[in-house]
This record gives sequence, structure tokens and C-alpha cells, in this order.
Amino acid sequence: MESAERLCGIEPFYVMELLARAKELEAQGRDIIHMEVGEPDFPTPEPIASAAADAIRQGKTLYTQALGLPELREAISGFYQSRYGIAVPAARIAVTGGASGALNLAFACLAEPGSQWLLADPGYLRGVLADGNARAREIAVATLDEVLTAMHMRYV
Repeated sequence: MESAERLCGIEPFYVMELLARAKELEAQGRDIIHMEVGEPDFPTPEPIASAAADAIRQGKTLYTQALGLPELREAISGFYQSRYGIAVPAARIAVTGGASGALNLAFACLAEPGSQWLLADPGYLRGVLADGNARAREIAVATLDEVLTAMHMRYV
């Protein structure tokens, strides 16, 4: 079986290469501040670690529903109502295991093939629009001036 032709157009997830290189430098004794994968450089806080251990002991180790645990989605809905006074139904909330999955889903829903999106460069989203189902075109911008120029706007 041959791979699909579109596979050639999918860019590698360079952040993992950056992480590997940073770990190499760290192993050589270099002082590295990790900012490449969005992962904190401190241990998981005790309340979170305890809750995770409790969930494992209770057998909560299977897949969740595709949009996340219903009780968590309800809690998030309640949080938005109490904190911001905004009614966001739990049915409109999706919980993912990380930003990459959420962003890929969002762009798959919003980006039409051939549509154009302004994205910061450098930035986390670089490459996500061309991959997967979005097939949209990124317009890399680095400054506010460049963004406003691309939008044919001016500021005073």
C-alpha cells in the first residue's frame, strides 16, 4: 500500500525537534528555559497529582466521550456563568488533551480550502492550516503594522 500523496505536504511538528535539541543542550550542562512545547517547567501541583491518583484508583482510566467528560463540561459551563455572567451550554464546550488537538479541530471547522488566515510568525499555529483538513493558506505576519497593512487598515 502506498502513502497518500498529501502526506508529502504535511510539515513536521518542529516544536518536538526543538525540544529534543533543548534536551541535548541541557544534558551537556547548559541552562535551558523551556518555552517550546507549552509544558510547565515545574512539577504538577499536589492537588492535581492527588486527583489524578484518586481517579486511577477509582478505575477512571478508559476513554472519555469525544467532547470530554460531561461533568467537566458542565462545570466549565457553570464557571463561565458565575465568573463572566455568560451562558455557554455544556453542549457547546469541547475538552481536549492539548492545544494542538483543539486548534486542529477549530481550524477544520472554520477554515475553508483556499481561505486565508493571518498568523503571527514566529508563532504556535504555523503550519496547522496547511495540514489535515483545513487546506487553508497562512499569511505570516510579524508586527501590528504588517497585520494592519494586510487588512488595508491604519491606526493613529
